[in-house]
Amino acid sequence: MKNNLRLNKIKGITVIRCALSGGKGVAKLWLFGSEFDFTTLSLLKKRFYEQYLLVSTITLRGMMRENHIKKLDVLKMDIEGEEYKVIKKDIKLISKNVERLLVEYHEDCDRKMRKKIISILIKNNFSVIFEKRNVLGFSNNQIIK
Repeated sequence: MKNNLRLNKIKGITVIRCALSGGKGVAKLWLFGSEFDFTTLSLLKKRFYEQYLLVSTITLRGMMRENHIKKLDVLKMDIEGEEYKVIKKDIKLISKNVERLLVEYHEDCDRKMRKKIISILIKNNFSVIFEKRNVLGFSNNQIIK
């Protein structure tokens, strides 16, 4: 990520290396292969994944607190099935402090997850602004007028 930003001369982006989850603790980050041009990392065990790394997990609230972040312009979550847990755990924080939210979902694993994500965010003043290839885009109606 940092190399990509540097190569493209993009400034004003902060990369925070952490594993967001619905709770603070330790999780197995499952690995498959050594190439990064396809999905190779997952917090969810897949039957063909054989190796893992232990990683520290943190809640969104904890990550923001540790990094002295009060507001997020854009929060993109592609955290392999943990998206709903993070949203549910910190929905009040998200509704007050996140302008736009991009959420990847894995419809092939759980068709109900998409509906749950949309439902909780709409109940908390977000609007769906787009959906494309398993990514939902939301805008916070409370912050963005």
